[in-house]
Amino acid sequence: MNQLFIGIIVVLGLGGYFLYQENITLTANNIKLESAVEEQKETLRVVQESFEKQSKSLQNMSRRNNEIEQEKSR
Repeated sequence: MNQLFIGIIVVLGLGGYFLYQENITLTANNIKLESAVEEQKETLRVVQESFEKQSKSLQNMSRRNNEIEQEKSR
């Protein structure tokens, strides 16, 4: 009977150790993933700002081009 209890305790101990190590690994991976998500959000914000600047520049160039075309046709 004692051997059975010792066996159960050993199995539970090994299982607990495995789960503890898995938890440490998952926690580290979660931290890395959160960091990657934040980096992607920042990159997306920068790309959106750049797109807005390019759109404004294109609108200004188109407007200026239209003005030049109107002056040429006079």
